[in-house]
Amino acid sequence: MFLQKSFFHLRALRHIHTALTDDIAVSITIALIQSRLDYANSVCYGISASNLAKLQLQRVQNVAARIVAHHQSKGPASSHLSNLHWLPIKHRINIKIATLTYKILAIGQPGYLHTLLNTYQPVCNLRSQNSQLLAKPPVYTSIGRHTMLLPKSGMLYNSEYPQLTISRFIQT
Repeated sequence: MFLQKSFFHLRALRHIHTALTDDIAVSITIALIQSRLDYANSVCYGISASNLAKLQLQRVQNVAARIVAHHQSKGPASSHLSNLHWLPIKHRINIKIATLTYKILAIGQPGYLHTLLNTYQPVCNLRSQNSQLLAKPPVYTSIGRHTMLLPKSGMLYNSEYPQLTISRFIQT
């Protein structure tokens, strides 16, 4: 259903794109397509690359980038994405999880998620003890995706996005 609606909007945008300025076309695409891509993409965190490809979320984003950039289907879409300053879907998912983790640590809300995160407390004095890192969970279970999301988010937060801890541009 998501793909049908997205491609319907993209076909409509392709028809009216010549009458729009580039800024308005980008704004419409972000409002109609990118917001749908970002809506529930956090449930795709940790999914394999082959299963993510089956969802065709990246395909929708690539088609949107080509329409906005006035290009045909020739050439890689990654150049169009970088020109528009759009992240690929996999990176959008990772950024969303890392940002959610940062907001949980910064303001402590929502409380039910804040209690699931454990900060790293070394047993002896280390330089990393004041760096606001998250502890790795002691036991991994396979009960469900919800039990694994926050422990994995801590590892993602610690390893890939340490600059989020010092960023003042993220609105909490």
